[in-house]
Amino acid sequence: MFSPKSLNADMLTVSAHKLGGPKGIGALYIDKPVLTAKKFVSYILGGGQEGGLRSGTENVAAIAGFGAAAEYHIKSGTRENFRAETDKLRKFLEEHLPESVICNTPRGEYMPHIASVTLPGVKSEVMLRFLSERGIYVSSGSACSSRHRGISQALLAFGLGEAAADSTIRVSFSGSTTEADMLALACALREGVNRLKR
Repeated sequence: MFSPKSLNADMLTVSAHKLGGPKGIGALYIDKPVLTAKKFVSYILGGGQEGGLRSGTENVAAIAGFGAAAEYHIKSGTRENFRAETDKLRKFLEEHLPESVICNTPRGEYMPHIASVTLPGVKSEVMLRFLSERGIYVSSGSACSSRHRGISQALLAFGLGEAAADSTIRVSFSGSTTEADMLALACALREGVNRLKR
């Protein structure tokens, strides 16, 4: 559990879809000193909604969906169990991956719901197509980098070489992901590596 103060954050964004809420809605935390000092400028000007921070009609349905998702997580205790459950799923996946496949296990603090998997000899885009034909959807990078083709700069900075970075997929877990899902992924990766390896 964290708070903006524990992170020493002046500003913090939260996306609703990361906790099962609707896509396209989020929240922005702004520390009071930053807000009162007016150290940032709105890029959507007009009617003055949101205290002049973001003009335009608010998406009430999406806001309500975000609130409902947050409330569900608080009441169900999901947030307390999420890290333990996703760590367990990550370990389960690692145990069932083919020997040639590398799970890029993070060091120190990391987001538990994302796993990075390198498939030596198989380009990530080729594996993505192979998996999607079997109803398994993963990605070769974050959604925010999906329009920028080429080798992930984040993976290179993480220490992977160009060939390994070009053969790495990103697996995301949610509260509804099961060990059966992980086993299906591991089996499909095994089949894909055997068929697609250069």
